[in-house]
Amino acid sequence: MFRSTNSDIDRYILVDDSTSMSIEDGCDKHGNKTTRWKEMGESLNVQMDIAMEIGARTYMLFLNDENGIVLLSETTRVNIRERLKQNPQGQTPLYAKLEELKTHIEKHKRNSHKQSLLIYTDGKDDQKSSVELNCLLKQFRSLNVHIVISLCTDEDSVVSFWNKASKDIESGLDILDDFPSEAAQVQDYQSWLVYTYPMHEFRKYMSHPLFEGMDKRPLTETQICNFVSYTYAVIPDSFQPTFDQYLDVWSVWMRDPKTKVYDVVRKRSCEPLCMECLRYDKHPIPRCVVCLLVLLLAIGMLWMYSNDDAWAMFSVDAWITMMSASHSFDM
Repeated sequence: MFRSTNSDIDRYILVDDSTSMSIEDGCDKHGNKTTRWKEMGESLNVQMDIAMEIGARTYMLFLNDENGIVLLSETTRVNIRERLKQNPQGQTPLYAKLEELKTHIEKHKRNSHKQSLLIYTDGKDDQKSSVELNCLLKQFRSLNVHIVISLCTDEDSVVSFWNKASKDIESGLDILDDFPSEAAQVQDYQSWLVYTYPMHEFRKYMSHPLFEGMDKRPLTETQICNFVSYTYAVIPDSFQPTFDQYLDVWSVWMRDPKTKVYDVVRKRSCEPLCMECLRYDKHPIPRCVVCLLVLLLAIGMLWMYSNDDAWAMFSVDAWITMMSASHSFDM
């Protein structure tokens, strides 16, 4: 999945190292409680490893670091890993650091390269208002920079602030919760899928059409086929295969025990795809039929409630009489 990504992307990673990141209400990739700092560090290590392996130009910046923006290299990766072992300390000067990043992007932007910005944070700017911060974020959009906010907290005020920012900017800004929370949201809509940690980190790494909206609406059959083909590279041999042919190939592929993945929502290892869900979802009951059945049931209950004779049909005595008559008939 990561090997198929384009290395011609200039990436920027802004890390919140404020004191509040030491609060212990974060989640690791197994769903265990940890500090926000360790949750972020686990993800940051993955992002740095991907960038180094693919060869993507990546710039790093910490909120409370006087060294400023540094280009990721083997040396800086080692230094950052050592820094992650220390406790975070400082304020949250998001606005000032975003301005610094914007200036850097404007100066070093290459016309043929896309830009992406990953922000790890657990709060808002200490000094600037939400309106000022939103205006600055919109300027990144004019530079064609895709922004991903990796929230390291579930505080209502912070989540509400960033969700509002996402709506105000409309596009070019994605908000991601911690891995277990995001997995639960995705699997609410994609009941056939086990949302894995690599998928979560991939969404932080870059924006891809196959992953857009997967936590907001069910994917279509075509989107499901494209998604599984892209993430697991399991494709039928036939030309223009049908959905059933995809299902057959996936069923054979998952017979291999090595295909099992960890489901952080259910806390167990299982197959990456639920074939029963996929086959059932092919022909779901139309919503209009469900509504009609509910309406008929409601009408029936109202009629029974207003009709004593109707209730008498379901009395104990009535059932005893029916059973006695049935027994006499059998004799």
